[in-house]
Amino acid sequence: MNKIDSILKKSGEIQNFHNLDINQEWNAFIDIVESHYPEDRISKFNLDTKKTPLIYKLMRVAAAVLLIGFLAVDTLAPKGDNRSQYIAQKDNDVIELNDGSIITLAQGTTLDYPLNYDNQSKRYVYLNGKEATFSVTRSILPFVVHYDSIQVEVIGTKFVLSSEHNAIQIKNIEGTIRVSSLSNPDQFVIMHTQDEYSFDGKFIDKNAIEVGEVADNIDSYDPNKLAKEEKHASKNQQKITNTQRSVNDFNDPFYSTYKLGSILKEFLGKQHKKSIKIERKFKYDPEIKVKLNLQQPIETILNDLKAQGFIDFEKGSCEDCLIISAPK
Repeated sequence: MNKIDSILKKSGEIQNFHNLDINQEWNAFIDIVESHYPEDRISKFNLDTKKTPLIYKLMRVAAAVLLIGFLAVDTLAPKGDNRSQYIAQKDNDVIELNDGSIITLAQGTTLDYPLNYDNQSKRYVYLNGKEATFSVTRSILPFVVHYDSIQVEVIGTKFVLSSEHNAIQIKNIEGTIRVSSLSNPDQFVIMHTQDEYSFDGKFIDKNAIEVGEVADNIDSYDPNKLAKEEKHASKNQQKITNTQRSVNDFNDPFYSTYKLGSILKEFLGKQHKKSIKIERKFKYDPEIKVKLNLQQPIETILNDLKAQGFIDFEKGSCEDCLIISAPK
């Protein structure tokens, strides 16, 4: 304040400037009053302490309410689902996903896919269009494709989906996939390498159709050949049935993720040490993650591990003994 007074006094444009101290003037006035009326005591106080007008208080409350509202909207508003869409501009248009999976699309085919897999239990993609070939990178997260009225679920494989004559064509190039109807998930097939199916409300094995066409041709009818083909078809059906019992159903809520080391050492090696032995020469990575339902019978659990390619096992010398070894 002294500096301001000094500046003002030096200014030639302002004359007779007087710096009024409100507190000092008021207290001087009180001293005069008390000198004439000593029986009255008037408290001295600082008049510079200003009370905030009501309008300003209301404005502050309103601002606080607005701020809380904006924060609530920002917190509760739905975030982006971290997905993107890609439309093929030409045939054999290639897109690579975050996990390294590669999809080759026919012109005009649309792929809806996640930008990453943070906090996700599956790798969901949605396909719409004429044709796409999938080369899926292996991962602990199942890769699931929704296409028209079917769902294809894999861990790592290569397959082709296309639409022809109002039916969906599925060709599995390598690996194993599980294909199910979206309207009825219990209606499904397990497809192995080079299997081909058509789906128009039901699954039709295209290889089986070719066998049937030969049998229907009376000129080439051979009872011995037909019996052989029927026996071969029966073996294939039994193979599919066995696979259904051993392949994990990842929609099952009882399946959880475990480390291979904890399963082999703790769960099998200690809790079932009387009936299960692990070959000493079997070397494995204990940190590898596997998906299992530990409420199932032991042999089913072992079949699941075998189906996922982590172990092999065989009967031991005793009646109920099993020996776990490296996958063949």
